[in-house]
Amino acid sequence: MLHPLAMKSIFVFVLIVFPLCAAYVVDPTEGLPQELVMSGIAVILLICLSCLNFCTARKRHHNGSLSRVPSWFLDDEVVYNAMELLPEATGAFFDSLTDNDKVVWEAIFEAQVGAAQEGNATELEDFDKIAADMDENVAAKMKARNEAVEKKITALSENAEAYDYLQKTYNMFRRQRMNMLNRGTLLTTLLDVAGQGRNLSATATSAIKETFPSLMQFVNDDRLTILLDKRNAKDPCTDQEIYQEMIDQSQFIIQNNRLPTERELLTRYELEATQLC
Repeated sequence: MLHPLAMKSIFVFVLIVFPLCAAYVVDPTEGLPQELVMSGIAVILLICLSCLNFCTARKRHHNGSLSRVPSWFLDDEVVYNAMELLPEATGAFFDSLTDNDKVVWEAIFEAQVGAAQEGNATELEDFDKIAADMDENVAAKMKARNEAVEKKITALSENAEAYDYLQKTYNMFRRQRMNMLNRGTLLTTLLDVAGQGRNLSATATSAIKETFPSLMQFVNDDRLTILLDKRNAKDPCTDQEIYQEMIDQSQFIIQNNRLPTERELLTRYELEATQLC
């Protein structure tokens, strides 16, 4: 299939050439005046061109904001700490590992990721079993780390709103850990967690902030405000479109060692060389 711009170029060519050719075909002595016929043909072709432009135009968004977030935000410390929920417990876990344990842990993690990608592990218990089957000692340390988080979540069970949110977030983050290479899915998970976290009541927010401060720091990060605004705009971008914009921002910064100017963004947007959400 031809690129939309090529199709438009061909149509414009026809728009110019067809009336000229028609001038040799239409007999001005018969029927309508030649000028009227030519005008009618031109109007019809212009209408067709407008329809073609509408049908082949790429769906694009521009909600008035030129704020963008580079894709390396997905690897930011604030994201890591949020996904761990208790980063201090994770730090203690790694400190407890011997050099040999670390090698074993890496093998366990690779096996868990592989099982998740192949669809052989879907529940959190499946991942725990993989670890236990490979090395009971390291698996016990991994389980202790997870239980430390679960214990903190259970302690908030009297606040149903906070408890439900944390249970859901904990499950989402543990599963996402097995699929970190899928950056689009990672972005969706982060936006879902942040969006839901921003809709919590003040009571639930306060309780979570006291127990899991890294999570609420993430939820209220200014960069997530930018990303969520793009997702929730009147003409919203999909998560994939937002991710492509993030990649474009990163590539520009790497290539030019600076941020793009507003004029550069708008020019590239008009040339359909970038996405503006």
